[in-house]
Amino acid sequence: MWKYYICKNLTTPCVASDDTLFCITPRQTLVSVEKDQTEFNWKLQLETSTMSSPTLYDEILFVALYNGKVLAVSAAEGEVLTTYEISGNIISSTIVYQNILYVTSLNKMICAIDIDSEELLWQYESEMGFSASPTLVNDIIFVGSHDGTLSAVNIETGDPLWTRNFRGSITQSVRATM
Repeated sequence: MWKYYICKNLTTPCVASDDTLFCITPRQTLVSVEKDQTEFNWKLQLETSTMSSPTLYDEILFVALYNGKVLAVSAAEGEVLTTYEISGNIISSTIVYQNILYVTSLNKMICAIDIDSEELLWQYESEMGFSASPTLVNDIIFVGSHDGTLSAVNIETGDPLWTRNFRGSITQSVRATM
């Protein structure tokens, strides 16, 4: 329906909302472009690399940075609203559900953070780090770790419901339905 040239090689997937597209360029710039526009709406230079796509929730973009920070950015203005910090490097996308930010790190953590109060609600530590984005289905987070363990974690408590080891690194997001 429409197209816009952002750069030669995008290294992470973009996210779209109606007629607006949000992408991260290889030069670590978060950009916003609208349908039928010839220029970016706004650009935001990121402080460090990111290896995941932004997450759009309630007009806010959540951008996970490699240095353990997640930026909350206004989708309309491109301004950083707040920064959440966790232990460990992040290479996966976040998920946000009912005002709770869920983020995984290479430092073996899944964290749940209230986006309004910025309070850490819980964290779950695995044996190995996570490079895959979490998947949420029916109040359960599914995520695979580098040691091949698939975990199902309760989103209310952070307690594991079950784990299973598949003897190989799980580096991609788990697809699940209930």
